[in-house]
Amino acid sequence: MVDETIEENEMQQWESLNPISSMQEILGLMQTLEQNFFIAKKMEEGLNNRQGDLLHALELDLDRKEINAVYRAKREIRFKRRDIKDILINLVEAQNFIKANYKFINECNEAIKKMQRTSQKVSNRKYSYAIVKH
Repeated sequence: MVDETIEENEMQQWESLNPISSMQEILGLMQTLEQNFFIAKKMEEGLNNRQGDLLHALELDLDRKEINAVYRAKREIRFKRRDIKDILINLVEAQNFIKANYKFINECNEAIKKMQRTSQKVSNRKYSYAIVKH
């Protein structure tokens, strides 16, 4: 009885694994991070332009609060962009591996699905045991 429960738990864990969806989630996450990186880069460029405008305006009118706010915003965006860039650099190897081995991973996924279907068919079988008297 305990062995059957353990086997059922193992089967449920096995069935919950889906390499293709995990791989697609990883690729989606990487694309999102890449988009965030370019958005942060554009924001930083915009702040650089605004900073230049403010520095030009500084010659005409001193507005230290606005200039300091731009410096702080620019620094925060630069740190976020660097963090995203570090994450992307670490994920590039994983992305290249997934892209290079995509066909093999799909074949493995199909084999896993086939094995799961076969194991379900076997687990659904009803066995009857004949008691043999000697």
